[in-house]
Amino acid sequence: MRVHIDFETYAEVDLGKRGLKNYLACPRFEVTLTALAFDDGPVVQWEGFPEEALRVLALCEGFTWHAYNAPFEIGCMGRYGVQVPSDRWRCTMSHAYCRAFAGGLKDVGTQIGLPADQAKLDDGRKLVLKFAKPSPKNHNVARYTRENSPEAWDRFMLYNRQDVVAEREVWRYLNRYPWTPEEQRLWELDQRINLRGVPVDVNMATAAIDKAAEAKKQLDLECRKLTSHDPKAPAFGIGVGQTALLLQWLRDEGYEGNDLKAETVREALGEE
Repeated sequence: MRVHIDFETYAEVDLGKRGLKNYLACPRFEVTLTALAFDDGPVVQWEGFPEEALRVLALCEGFTWHAYNAPFEIGCMGRYGVQVPSDRWRCTMSHAYCRAFAGGLKDVGTQIGLPADQAKLDDGRKLVLKFAKPSPKNHNVARYTRENSPEAWDRFMLYNRQDVVAEREVWRYLNRYPWTPEEQRLWELDQRINLRGVPVDVNMATAAIDKAAEAKKQLDLECRKLTSHDPKAPAFGIGVGQTALLLQWLRDEGYEGNDLKAETVREALGEE
């Protein structure tokens, strides 16, 4: 039996900038909506995370779990202590990428021609931005919820359910080009690698960043000293980041290049 599942969440960490691990570690993280369907049956939905139900389902060895970008759903369940072995998961997004489709669930749905009643909602991103993170400071509420935005919340619930429908239809279409056991093994290996992480000498990396910043500061100072004698230059000379001004200054000094790309500068200096 298949379980097609999708979560909507809230957190005060930017997922795109901080990554899934930091997002899930946010103290204010929570699953706000859960939608799932068994095989080709109707979508069922909960507000919040139905921990008891999912714990029972996780013990059912005959189930395979399907999601678009499954590591997100895996991480959400893990945040509540519910674990499903990786060999029971199927990532529809990875399957789509392996068959030369590209983009998010809505994009792939468009590429395969899903009808409107099976596709991801057009206003989904707007709803996620509204309910998945704190509201902007100039709004009169700290966070949007069912209580202070009931009509939009109902639409958000529909969005969550529709994601399950769209993911299932994309999975159904992709089965024309089946996911192979070897691809599944590679995907599982990728998950283990991501969970294990890569050893990094943080102190050395921090020191390297500090040294690079120091070197950039010194180069900027030297560049400003070299250019400050020119009355046409700014009072404190031209900094290394002021590319347009620096290029014009160099051209006045006889530089014949049209830009300051490394290969252009090397060519002007007669270097290979």
